Parts: sequence; C-alpha cells; structure tokens
Amino acid sequence: MSWWTILKEVTISEPMNEEQIFTLTKDQPKPWVKRTTRWNNLTRTVFNAPNEQYWVVYGRKGTEEEGKPMAAQGVAYTDGIYLGQGIRNIGEGGKEYAFDIAREVFETKGKRPAILFANQYSKPIFKRLGFKEATLEDVKEISKSVAANLQKNIPDYQTWTQKLMILR
Repeated sequence: MSWWTILKEVTISEPMNEEQIFTLTKDQPKPWVKRTTRWNNLTRTVFNAPNEQYWVVYGRKGTEEEGKPMAAQGVAYTDGIYLGQGIRNIGEGGKEYAFDIAREVFETKGKRPAILFANQYSKPIFKRLGFKEATLEDVKEISKSVAANLQKNIPDYQTWTQKLMILR
C-alpha cells in the first residue's frame, strides 16, 4: 500500500479479474461494463489480453461512501508493457476516486511502461500521471509487436475520440 493510499485513507482491493469486478459492482450506481461491450474496436487487438487485473478503490474512512466500491482501474501485461483495461467510476461521486486508483495502479504497482486509450473523461487523469498522447511511432519505441498489432487491427485509431497515450 502506498503513502498516497494511507494519506487519503482509502482501501484498495487485491487484484481481480473482469468477472469478479463485474460481479462486485453489479448493484452499484455505475456498474462495470465488460470489455466485450465497451471495446468494439479493440476486441481483435492485444488490448484484449486474457491476463487482465483490476483494482477497486473503496470510499474514504469517515465518509458516507466508506467501504463502498467507488472506482476501478484495470491493466493487462504483455511483451513487457502494461496495457490499460479501463478506468471507471462505480459509485456516486466516484470521479475523485478514479485518480486515486489510477495513481495506485500506475505508480505504486510499478506499471511502466504503459499504453492505453483515454477518453475525454480519463485523459486528464492520465495526463496528471505523466501519460502523453502518442503515435504508433512512439509505441514502436516501447514495443514493436504491440505497435504492429495495433497497426494491423485498428489502422484508423487516429480518427477516434479516444486518444492513444503512453507512459514510459
């Protein structure tokens, strides 16, 4: 557990798979949406890695959210790189918790380098953590195989509203 977690007085779950996080959050205001539903464009890519892990941050001690799942962040590991598997607010008011869980996962757990796609909601969170917008050339510097997979399976990603981002 990081100093950040202790300072914020939050609890972070042990890693879990997508089915576990889906079950945990099904009764929450904003339940987890499975990758098969969220990622129509990424299902044939390396981002659909089978070894995903998700962490959940629970509400701060002394608040009405205490002990409730508030936000989650997932990653998968391949070719020496961590691939973002999604970030989501789960509870009411969970937006402030999203940064907490992303920071825990990408800083404390040592998840570097990392590649992900960020939307307008998550892009500011990841920029605060040091992620930069990227091109396939940037990805090639980290992993030729991941770049080749993306180029083959989603050649038009540049037109998406989500932005390719990397952390080195």
